[in-house]
Amino acid sequence: MTRLAAALLLVDIYIDGRNVGEILVEERLARRWPEGEEWWCEGK
Repeated sequence: MTRLAAALLLVDIYIDGRNVGEILVEERLARRWPEGEEWWCEGK
């Protein structure tokens, strides 16, 4: 799959009016990319 094809598959998913990506970031199941905080490295 080319990069162009992959880019065309990106979508925003909402549940009850909330962006699923934002929910995952809030629950620390995902991070923002590319400059997201690498919280799992803290204290090392």
